[in-house]
Amino acid sequence: MYSICKLPNEVVLQIFKHLSGEKVQELIRYYKGIESASPLLILLYQRLFGGVLLIQNGAPRVDSAGDYLLTIDAFEDKILNDGSFEGTMFENVRPNLVEFKFTRQTADYQRFISDLNSLLQLLESDNPKLRRYFEHAQQINFHLDAHLVFIENPDTLNSIIIKLLLELSRHNLTKKINKFTIKSSEIGSLYVAHWSKLFQYFSSLNTLDLSENLIRSNHEHFLDVWGMSKKFPSTLTTLNMNNNMLTYISKDFIHNLPPSLEVLLMNQNDVEIIEPCDLHGALPKLRNWSLNYTKLCVLSPSLVTKASRGNVIWPSATRLSRQCFNSARHSLVLNHIRLNSTTAKQGPPPHQQEQNGQAVPPPEGSPKGNKPPRSTLFKDLVKLIKLAKPESKLIFFALLCLATSSATTMSLPLIIGKIIDTAKPLDDEDEESDDADPKTTTEDKQLIFGLPPARFYSALAIVFVIGSSANFGRIYLLRTVGEKLVARLRSRLFSKILAQDAYFFDIGPTKVGMKTGDLISRIASDTQIISKSLSMNISDGMRSIISGVVGVSMMCYVSWKLTLCMSLLFPPLIAMSFFYGRRIKALSRLIQENIGALTKVTEEKLNGVKVIQSFAQQQSVVHGYNKEIKNIFNSSLREGKLSGIYFSVNGFLGNITMIGLLVIGTKLIGMGELTIGDLSSFMMYAVYTGSSVFGLGNFYTELMKGLGAAERVFELVEYQPKISNNIGKKLQLKGDIIIKDVDFKYPSRSDVVIFEKLNLHIKEGENLCLVGPSGSGKSTISQLLLRYYDPDSGQIIVGDESLTDIKDLNLNDYRRQIGYVQQEPLLFSGTVKENVTFGKQDATEEEIDRALELSHSLAFVKSLPDGLDTRIGASTSTQLSGGQKQRISLARTLIKEPKILILDEATSALDSISEEEVMKNLSGLNRKKGITIISIAHRLSTIKNSDRVVVFNENGEIVEDGDFHTLHNDQNSHFNRLLKSSKLE
Repeated sequence: MYSICKLPNEVVLQIFKHLSGEKVQELIRYYKGIESASPLLILLYQRLFGGVLLIQNGAPRVDSAGDYLLTIDAFEDKILNDGSFEGTMFENVRPNLVEFKFTRQTADYQRFISDLNSLLQLLESDNPKLRRYFEHAQQINFHLDAHLVFIENPDTLNSIIIKLLLELSRHNLTKKINKFTIKSSEIGSLYVAHWSKLFQYFSSLNTLDLSENLIRSNHEHFLDVWGMSKKFPSTLTTLNMNNNMLTYISKDFIHNLPPSLEVLLMNQNDVEIIEPCDLHGALPKLRNWSLNYTKLCVLSPSLVTKASRGNVIWPSATRLSRQCFNSARHSLVLNHIRLNSTTAKQGPPPHQQEQNGQAVPPPEGSPKGNKPPRSTLFKDLVKLIKLAKPESKLIFFALLCLATSSATTMSLPLIIGKIIDTAKPLDDEDEESDDADPKTTTEDKQLIFGLPPARFYSALAIVFVIGSSANFGRIYLLRTVGEKLVARLRSRLFSKILAQDAYFFDIGPTKVGMKTGDLISRIASDTQIISKSLSMNISDGMRSIISGVVGVSMMCYVSWKLTLCMSLLFPPLIAMSFFYGRRIKALSRLIQENIGALTKVTEEKLNGVKVIQSFAQQQSVVHGYNKEIKNIFNSSLREGKLSGIYFSVNGFLGNITMIGLLVIGTKLIGMGELTIGDLSSFMMYAVYTGSSVFGLGNFYTELMKGLGAAERVFELVEYQPKISNNIGKKLQLKGDIIIKDVDFKYPSRSDVVIFEKLNLHIKEGENLCLVGPSGSGKSTISQLLLRYYDPDSGQIIVGDESLTDIKDLNLNDYRRQIGYVQQEPLLFSGTVKENVTFGKQDATEEEIDRALELSHSLAFVKSLPDGLDTRIGASTSTQLSGGQKQRISLARTLIKEPKILILDEATSALDSISEEEVMKNLSGLNRKKGITIISIAHRLSTIKNSDRVVVFNENGEIVEDGDFHTLHNDQNSHFNRLLKSSKLE
């Protein structure tokens, strides 16, 4: 070994090239434990992996200046806490191609995040070795694959991806990155318009793989936002967006792809519509656009003339047909598509049509070997099972306990049969045959499984104790799995709901908006059903399978004739179970939706008890409530009827089968083919097997119920907000606010135009008041400024010298600098102190008192029974007036010292003295700290304290803009007309 180490690496590599793979692996195993043999190990690895320098689990110093492809699988093993390289591992290595692979095939989410953070730490350290190391590399590839369906905190992963892209840009490494892969990482929840901008700096990027990220069908959110912004690198040749649940591909997206694109992969999506476009003009180099295994694809009813499963769809427009879909250059490959008969007619495969007397070959570049589409039911089932992946170890041990307890249970019939046979009279003529062995004694005949009765029963007791202990372990472990699953799912759902934008609550996945009652039902009830389906139900299903397999095997062992008779029962039972399970899934979802509707009505009516009583409408409200109850009753009755038919028929068939087995079994005993003990064992195994068949039916039923509930949960988990909360740059708010050419309609009322080309310039430190009739859009401005909604067109810009669209800002950071007080504030159940410090939980006592003083609340708070520790909220007995609630809400806002303060009729419930005091304090705050105040008011006292008044008309147009005195003194002003007509609100 020592002599070969003295040779140059290139010579050693030439020697190793003549060795077989088996010999190389043998040498690796031999040298692996020898520390001084580390250089040889590296060269052996290079020989084994065909010129790839593979470093895993830490590596020694490598003295070589050759070009290698360096693959790093687990960065955590190579980085010290200070972010430097471990030892001198990379001191002389100068790889030509570096590939970072971060892949997690299991649910080890924390390890995956730790690896990514280690790389970030390394990039941020500005290590000179790293700089020299990367300077030599000609090409760098990144592969990130979280390989998870549900990530505990997707925002954490998404922010790390953003930081990674930023650091790569800062190091100018983007010029060397040839391939970038982000898979199974829930990047659909990223704010695409921001993170996609970073990819425009990847000037050498050739392949971008964004497959399996569940981006969903937000074409305006993902495809168009990215495409229309022209954020794709100009060198891109391959774009992979497979399995992202995309449903719509617009022509704008296609036209804004880089002309360099040659391969566009969109397989296994749910594409329903592709807008007609000139592919040849937009993508002159496109060789392959693959949409294999999509649900439905319609270019346009007028464009599609021929289609065949497994082949190419050719549009009839001559220019497109001739230039964009030429089989020699361009192809739109749409294999295995479930076509709508009204939009596409099937015809012979185009590549089988004759052209000049010869068959045209299939287009080049057509994807081969794609897997056929799985049914929606199977996909949902896979997603449902993956929910329990983090508890896979507990489930494994639970199933081990299940196997042990089932083995104990299934041995019982055989044991009972043997005991029965040994209990027969010893002088029975049937047992005293002429050819009996004379050496067989009475004691031998009383042996059970070769053991004396005393020892046998002692061993049997031990087996039963083991079985009972295993059963305890099964129940306890599965209960733990269920509770962990429910806790994780509820936390995940609650976090997902809080991260949603206003569009979710206005429209949401149901297209009619998500209401609180329905959300509560999904969090509380649906998760419980899923938990049951994946814990105890899985156990019952596995027990039924084990019981069925063992039972049938033992029945065949005892009597194959009786087993054959019983097997006639299986086909009808399986068919009924399948039909019943499919129906019960739909009914289960319907029941859960009805429960959600009932919860919504219950919450709404209980919150409005006083209003109901004031109108004496208790009876009508109860009548409406009973309608919701009746919906649940009717759907549950349908489920009960279906279940009654299913189980009664099963029971009837089971009883008939048992009687039939007894009749046939007694005949076999008379023929001498069975003993009484054998028949007893067989009947017990038949009962177990029949129970297992029924159990499998119940298992399938509960699984379908779980799938019905899971569909409602997946709707929330997979729904991606149009507006992301924590993506974007952080900016200290200062300067003016500019609303420029804004058009807006609420998504739930798309036919009502709120603003059209609205322009408003709000200066920094200004005290502005918005007035106008009800419905003129005053409160909508506050919604847009807080970015609960985005304008349909136009911009909202903040800043002084450098103006920034609020879409480019980190929304959480932006909102922390804005104070918002509503007319009807919500106070959470808790103490006054907890409510006041909600926006600044580390506030000091002095800051709390200061905020209460500014909101004119200090005196009345101190007069409460427990002062700041007095519990308030809907669930307490302490009742606050509307004005007191408004003042505490104002204190909660002021304590965080906002740069912009929005008051939406925030003092409407105050008496004139309190309002005057509050407005005086706010004016002083405006002058001292220069905060911008935007008030929406209908009281003259509030309007008078403003520097500027902006008047809106019923159409959402600004009709007047000036100071209070100028507008008030003009008798013909819109402002005065509003005052006189009492339309000012």
